Amino acid sequence: METEPVNDLTIELVVDPSFCIPLTITLTNQGITYCGNLELNGFPIEPEVSEEISISPFDFKDFTDEIMISNFPIIPEFSMGCDGTTYTIRIKNGFNYAEYSWWDTCPEGWEKLGNLAEKLINFCKKKSQEENKK
Repeated sequence: METEPVNDLTIELVVDPSFCIPLTITLTNQGITYCGNLELNGFPIEPEVSEEISISPFDFKDFTDEIMISNFPIIPEFSMGCDGTTYTIRIKNGFNYAEYSWWDTCPEGWEKLGNLAEKLINFCKKKSQEENKK
């Protein structure tokens, strides 16, 4: 199923681990920006890193295709705890947006969002490592 191009689509991922600076990754068709600690560890708190990464239209489509054709349950599974990581994905298109947030383990039915979060983090880590080798 082909999806129509979305020019104003923005996906923001916030990963907020206990005892660490939150990581924020923002994806647009122009590129990816991130701010925070890509290693998602840091007790004591690690220094914050910020970077902009250019991406191709193919990369943008690769990130967004899976969620564009998905239906997510509106009511997530119950979850709570201490000392874990909270993930929040906000998908914005113009003035409209949907926000999904989970603690520690991605809820059933939201696996594609969990995969997107993991994909964004790993992409930024890879690009950061490539940059550091230069």
